[in-house]
Amino acid sequence: MFPHWAVLCYKPKQPMDFFDRQEHARKQTRRLIWLFGLAVLAVIVLTYLVLAVIIPFTWFVLAVIIRLFSSLGFTPVFLAISMISRLRRSKTD
Repeated sequence: MFPHWAVLCYKPKQPMDFFDRQEHARKQTRRLIWLFGLAVLAVIVLTYLVLAVIIPFTWFVLAVIIRLFSSLGFTPVFLAISMISRLRRSKTD
Protein backbone atom coordinates (compact mmCIF):
# COMPACT_ATOMS: atom_id res chain seq x y z
CA MET A 1 0.00 0.00 0.00
CA PHE A 2 2.76 2.48 0.98
CA PRO A 3 6.23 2.64 -0.55
CA HIS A 4 8.91 1.00 1.58
CA TRP A 5 10.53 4.37 2.43
CA ALA A 6 7.24 5.89 3.67
CA VAL A 7 6.66 3.31 6.40
CA LEU A 8 7.75 4.77 9.73
CA CYS A 9 7.43 1.63 11.83
CA TYR A 10 10.01 -1.11 12.04
CA LYS A 11 9.17 -4.19 9.99
CA PRO A 12 11.62 -7.03 10.51
CA LYS A 13 11.95 -9.74 7.92
CA GLN A 14 12.19 -12.39 10.62
CA PRO A 15 10.00 -13.08 13.66
CA MET A 16 10.16 -10.44 16.39
CA ASP A 17 13.46 -10.18 18.24
CA PHE A 18 13.38 -7.99 21.36
CA PHE A 19 17.05 -7.00 21.24
CA ASP A 20 16.89 -6.14 17.56
CA ARG A 21 13.85 -3.97 18.16
CA GLN A 22 15.52 -2.34 21.14
CA GLU A 23 18.60 -1.47 19.08
CA HIS A 24 16.40 -0.07 16.33
CA ALA A 25 14.51 2.05 18.88
CA ARG A 26 17.80 3.42 20.24
CA LYS A 27 18.94 4.39 16.75
CA GLN A 28 15.61 6.09 16.09
CA THR A 29 15.84 7.92 19.42
CA ARG A 30 19.34 9.20 18.66
CA ARG A 31 18.19 10.35 15.24
CA LEU A 32 15.16 12.13 16.68
CA ILE A 33 17.28 13.85 19.34
CA TRP A 34 19.69 15.13 16.67
CA LEU A 35 16.80 16.34 14.50
CA PHE A 36 15.20 18.07 17.48
CA GLY A 37 18.50 19.77 18.32
CA LEU A 38 18.86 20.94 14.72
CA ALA A 39 15.30 22.27 14.79
CA VAL A 40 15.96 24.23 18.00
CA LEU A 41 19.19 25.60 16.52
CA ALA A 42 17.36 26.61 13.32
CA VAL A 43 14.68 28.45 15.32
CA ILE A 44 17.35 30.33 17.29
CA VAL A 45 19.30 31.31 14.17
CA LEU A 46 16.19 32.38 12.25
CA THR A 47 14.93 34.42 15.20
CA TYR A 48 18.30 36.14 15.45
CA LEU A 49 18.35 36.90 11.71
CA VAL A 50 14.81 38.28 11.71
CA LEU A 51 15.52 40.50 14.71
CA ALA A 52 18.85 41.58 13.21
CA VAL A 53 16.93 42.87 10.18
CA ILE A 54 13.86 44.33 11.94
CA ILE A 55 15.54 46.25 14.77
CA PRO A 56 17.93 48.35 12.64
CA PHE A 57 15.13 48.99 10.14
CA THR A 58 12.86 50.19 12.95
CA TRP A 59 15.55 52.54 14.25
CA PHE A 60 16.10 53.84 10.70
CA VAL A 61 12.38 54.57 10.26
CA LEU A 62 12.24 56.26 13.65
CA ALA A 63 15.27 58.41 12.76
CA VAL A 64 13.63 59.44 9.46
CA ILE A 65 10.42 60.40 11.27
CA ILE A 66 12.36 62.43 13.85
CA ARG A 67 14.30 64.23 11.09
CA LEU A 68 11.07 64.95 9.25
CA PHE A 69 9.40 66.38 12.33
CA SER A 70 12.55 68.32 13.25
CA SER A 71 12.64 69.89 9.80
CA LEU A 72 9.03 70.98 10.34
CA GLY A 73 9.95 72.64 13.63
CA PHE A 74 8.78 69.95 16.04
CA THR A 75 11.11 68.51 18.67
CA PRO A 76 11.58 64.78 19.32
CA VAL A 77 9.91 65.29 22.72
CA PHE A 78 6.81 66.64 21.00
CA LEU A 79 6.88 63.65 18.66
CA ALA A 80 7.10 61.19 21.58
CA ILE A 81 4.24 62.89 23.44
CA SER A 82 2.02 62.90 20.37
CA MET A 83 2.75 59.21 19.67
CA ILE A 84 1.97 58.22 23.27
CA SER A 85 -1.28 60.19 23.29
CA ARG A 86 -2.24 58.63 19.96
CA LEU A 87 -1.59 55.13 21.33
CA ARG A 88 -3.69 55.87 24.41
CA ARG A 89 -6.55 57.12 22.27
CA SER A 90 -6.45 54.01 20.08
CA LYS A 91 -6.62 51.72 23.15
CA THR A 92 -9.75 53.42 24.47
CA ASP A 93 -11.58 53.26 21.12
